[in-house]
Amino acid sequence: MRTRTPSGPLFDRVTLEFSLKPFYRPGAGTFADTAAEIMAVWSDLVQMSRGLAALLWIGDGSEMLEWKGDMDEPIRWAHTIGFNNLEYGLYPGAQYYALQRAREFRDPVPTVRYRDVAEIVAALKRAALEGAGKELLVGATIDPGPEFVHNPWKYELHRELIKGGPDSEHPESVAFLSCYESLRADATAYAGYPDGVPEGTPFGRFLGRQFRSFAGALGFDYIWLSNGFGCTHMAWSYMGEVFDGERFRPQRAAESKANILSFWREFRAECPDYPVELRGTNFGVGMDVASDAVPLREILSEGGAALPPNTPWGCRRLGAEMTIYLSRIAGAGGLPIPFRYYINDPWFHADPWWSYYGCEPYDIYCPASACRVNADGEIETPSRLELLTIDDEVGDLVPEVAREVTPHLARAFALRPDAPGPLVWVYPFGEYHDLIDSRPELLDHPFFHDWFMTACLTAGLPVNTVIAAGDFVSLGTRRVEVLRDCVLVAPVPVEGWSLAEALCDWVLEGGKALVYGPVATAAACVRDLLGLQADEPLHGELEVEEDLRTDMLGLTGARRLLHDPLVSAGGACAVLAQEPDEVTQARVRVRQGAAERVYGLLRSRPDWNGGRVAWLRGSLAFSGRRRLEPVPEAGERRHSPGEWARNLLADLGYFIGQERPSPTVRPALIFLSRHRGAFMLAGHKPDAPVAIRMQFPDGAPLVSERETFVGHRTSRYHFEKTIHHEVRAFLRQAESSYVRVKEQMTPTGKNRSFAISGLKNAEVTLYPYPESLEGGRLQVVQTGVYDAGEPTPDDPDGPLVPRAVDYEVDRQRGAALVRGISDSITVTW
Repeated sequence: MRTRTPSGPLFDRVTLEFSLKPFYRPGAGTFADTAAEIMAVWSDLVQMSRGLAALLWIGDGSEMLEWKGDMDEPIRWAHTIGFNNLEYGLYPGAQYYALQRAREFRDPVPTVRYRDVAEIVAALKRAALEGAGKELLVGATIDPGPEFVHNPWKYELHRELIKGGPDSEHPESVAFLSCYESLRADATAYAGYPDGVPEGTPFGRFLGRQFRSFAGALGFDYIWLSNGFGCTHMAWSYMGEVFDGERFRPQRAAESKANILSFWREFRAECPDYPVELRGTNFGVGMDVASDAVPLREILSEGGAALPPNTPWGCRRLGAEMTIYLSRIAGAGGLPIPFRYYINDPWFHADPWWSYYGCEPYDIYCPASACRVNADGEIETPSRLELLTIDDEVGDLVPEVAREVTPHLARAFALRPDAPGPLVWVYPFGEYHDLIDSRPELLDHPFFHDWFMTACLTAGLPVNTVIAAGDFVSLGTRRVEVLRDCVLVAPVPVEGWSLAEALCDWVLEGGKALVYGPVATAAACVRDLLGLQADEPLHGELEVEEDLRTDMLGLTGARRLLHDPLVSAGGACAVLAQEPDEVTQARVRVRQGAAERVYGLLRSRPDWNGGRVAWLRGSLAFSGRRRLEPVPEAGERRHSPGEWARNLLADLGYFIGQERPSPTVRPALIFLSRHRGAFMLAGHKPDAPVAIRMQFPDGAPLVSERETFVGHRTSRYHFEKTIHHEVRAFLRQAESSYVRVKEQMTPTGKNRSFAISGLKNAEVTLYPYPESLEGGRLQVVQTGVYDAGEPTPDDPDGPLVPRAVDYEVDRQRGAALVRGISDSITVTW
């Protein structure tokens, strides 16, 4: 597709993250030389941004915790490769950690003093101003884990601050610094406590006072809280104080929330003015609320923290990354949305761009396609780029990576959404937080909702637009205008949520929705909308009967569904409230012995003005719950119910089928966004054999610069590992044919020109740039067919001109419709 990067800045801010190793690698020049080299290597991205920041990974934060005000004192800094502090019993017993025991990145290891760090910070700021003409903000980091630096301060002197680890109630966890613990008395003369630290000093107070002094002396502008610090000491585990892997303990929720917020009150009392940025945990908002009562809403509002970015792990679990990211940006409330990308690693033998991603940029295009709809109906997209990190484990700045990833980053941000995508996730951001205090017994619901959405996205449900439930409600009658033609995806609202009535109104007024979750706790109006009521719940091994347009799996024999009520917010209990009728279609049923329950359905009544609602109960079952991350039960004889969510979309206008020879072949992840009228596809195909068949409300999508066989209004594609394509044309025709979309030379004064060939008495829907359609600049001609133009003295018979094709304009949808056309057309605007 033809895309010109806008001449103005693409980013509000670019943050370059790096360790001290580049300044101390063998053969390194002066601090000024290295700072200038950093700006030169990343000059293209730096020039695309309004603002610039450097996040300096000195050590693990012990440099600020042990700061005594002496600029000549040596510091602990991250000069190793591998895991530190193994001798303190902080890691689980897995050999993974012991096999990567820390070793020095060079010999001899240089001594670094506080004065050196101050000079590095000053050199970076000068280099940014002189080399890029930009003021540079420099951030300091604190990490709660034991990986980066050998640290007797944390693990000997102040072990009382450490929670978790193999000797805790979560033996599978790594021991982390807890933000809300208090210090034992310490006679050391620290910069913030020249007379020593009194017994019982809250750690937040200690950190705030120490950082304020440290930042002022060394020139830092903000602090970054790494690896969930400020949220929970269980940032790497999907379990926590409330959910321990075996049961939910709602009685602990209020105390856990209060503990976390106490850190923010104490820290801000000592350090009210410095900006705070945080990574967040490895998990989504609902997951964190359920496992640890993490109050992200209050951390953002009362703590004044910046919005956490995505977890840049798409190489491992892209579906989870997108769930986490969307759940966070749902509550952005006007805060800048950051996008973090993992390219190098200064602590371990890991070169993610090359080894994890294999130079495939899907973890750029997918998160960059995310957007939120705010309370005013406006689109908010990622605007800050953070690069983790620009140096590797030996301190090299790896300019090859900069050259390779920069074009993808620029392209992804140039093509950010400017309108809601076809599917919009209505996320109960505020409602989940309210459960902590008002109804903690329902905290298993956000847990299930987020993890099931992860399963749906992993199975190819194309959701990358989100709106907070409160914002959806506040839009009122403007919902139809702002979210026109969108399919809403939402958890079943519980009784008392204002989302329930708003969601029902949406469907009754002609909208389409896909809802998921249990009906036992559903609001009464939602149960009425679905035509369901609760009966005795089923769980465990369930037989399945499907009536869906499912993937082609080449599998014979029945598959079963495993439903675990603990992690699925109860059992499968739904039955039809009345006898089956023509307005209710049960798409999935489950059975256990003689008992049968409805598991998925489609419903639409004539008085709903075309409105339709699909519902899927959803199930989770994890293979061994006591792990850092849940591993879904899987196998050739197991159903993956997340796939049914994508299958149900066919009833709502969007069929995305995936041809897979076996259930062990992973589905492709697909995300749909809108940019300047086009439908943008972003995604990742983990396994090569998968073919994707698509049919949208306008017909078969025709991907720019691709060929496809169109049959039954469905197009079929074998995409690459990274999916990033544009669709500006859709096709309906009775006959099957092989269709090509090919870019053409764009005439002077025009923006785009492409040809579509292989048409057979077709109906083609086109989506040009909105301003071109409004301005009447769209031209459609029949390729290779000419008419005689107006006669001239030199050509009395008239010159041959391309035959123009008439089209209808649908201004509401921003589309043009061409009917009854065969062979080839050229589209220009």
